[in-house]
Amino acid sequence: MFESLQRPWMGFFLRVMAVLYAMGGLVHVSNILGFGGSPWFDSPLSWRVADVAYAFLDTGAAIGLWFRKPWGVGCFALGAASQLVLYGFFPHHFAFTEEHRQGLRSMLAFHGVTLAALLGLLVAKK
Repeated sequence: MFESLQRPWMGFFLRVMAVLYAMGGLVHVSNILGFGGSPWFDSPLSWRVADVAYAFLDTGAAIGLWFRKPWGVGCFALGAASQLVLYGFFPHHFAFTEEHRQGLRSMLAFHGVTLAALLGLLVAKK
C-alpha cells in the first residue's frame, strides 16, 4: 500500500493537499494568536479546542504529505475524518449563523471529496 505513495499522480495529489493543509494550519495558528475575527479567548470553547488540535494535526499532515510519508497520510485522514464527524454530527457546536453553517457544509464537501480521492488513488493500479 505504501508503494502507492510514490506514484506520480499520488505525489501530485499529496503535494496539493500539503499546501492546503499548511494553509489550514496557518488559519488555526492565526486564530490562536488573535488574528481571527474576534479575540481567541472570547470564542466558544469548541472552537478553541478545535483550533489547538487542528493547528498540530494540519501542520503534521502538511509536512508528512509533502515528503510522502505514511504518517502524513495518517494525519491527513485523521484530520479529514474527524472534521467530517464533528461538523456532520455536531454542527451546533461550531456554527451559530448561516454563514458558519455554509462554511461547515463547504468543509464537509471538501473533506469528503479529498478522502474519496485519496482512497481512489490508493487502490488505483497505476
